[in-house]
Amino acid sequence: MSKHYTKNHEWIVLESDDVAVVGITERLVLENGRIAYIELPDVGAEYEHDEPIAVLETNAGVELMYRSPATGEVLEVNTDLEDEETLINSSPETDGWLFRIRVEFPTELESLMDEGEYEFYEDDEDDDDPEDDDEEY
Repeated sequence: MSKHYTKNHEWIVLESDDVAVVGITERLVLENGRIAYIELPDVGAEYEHDEPIAVLETNAGVELMYRSPATGEVLEVNTDLEDEETLINSSPETDGWLFRIRVEFPTELESLMDEGEYEFYEDDEDDDDPEDDDEEY
């Protein structure tokens, strides 16, 4: 089970051939501040790859749109986040996962970064090259 990452600091891990758990990275929390509000998708809803699927809001009132890293149907949401909001801030890559999705096209994950590529991307992003500011993802 290897993690795949988006350039927006979201992750997805296949747990079986077609079921994956998804969430946000620690980097997203560090860069944007503590998450104060989460609007998760409805179980049973279907989403296309890169379609808006959830909304996160920071303590500073910044709204972050979470996009689906794969096409599929939402199977489960992390209801623990409703009772224990701190999970997404303290453990975004483990206990603070957002939802599980049945992945319709597992090959879509091939377009995402693996852990090594994501680490390189983070390092490159830290360089804050002004020429990259106009780049679209």
